[in-house]
Amino acid sequence: MTTEPSERSEGTAAALSHRHMSVDDVEAVAVLVRRALAADGRELLEYFGVRSLAAWRKRAESDREWAFVITEGSTVVGVCHGSPEWDFERNETVPGVAHLTGLFVAPEVWGRGHGHTLVRVAHDVMRKRGFTQARLWVAVGNDRAIRLYAAEGWRQTGRVGSASDGRTLLEYEARL
Repeated sequence: MTTEPSERSEGTAAALSHRHMSVDDVEAVAVLVRRALAADGRELLEYFGVRSLAAWRKRAESDREWAFVITEGSTVVGVCHGSPEWDFERNETVPGVAHLTGLFVAPEVWGRGHGHTLVRVAHDVMRKRGFTQARLWVAVGNDRAIRLYAAEGWRQTGRVGSASDGRTLLEYEARL
């Protein structure tokens, strides 16, 4: 399993570090994600229940996918996960392109720059894995995420999709 080194972020009040997500983090991550979605008025079924726990465990153990957490002390306050971009029409990965599948921050630490930390670490992780470009989807109306990604250099591609909760999604991409 590939692991990402733990590092401290500068300029934070509490000791903020990041590391590869382990199976020991699965329950804390699942709770954090449900809380972040609820605080944003969303309920994505793929992030709830036993299937969600199994999916987080798979991400923690995967060599193909990647997931990492940021912590304040021993508390998980953010998670980011991704994988190679998948072309559903050709049923194959897109060479050199990563997909940032999800980024979640605990609501009680919103506004402290943790999202920026997650995006920057994600960029490093994707570059280290050989990717030169990344894509992600953001729900229309998720202004916090749209501002975050724009500030970190992501731009809209013009592609539009739908989330499992029916919200309209906009695709963004970034050069790594």
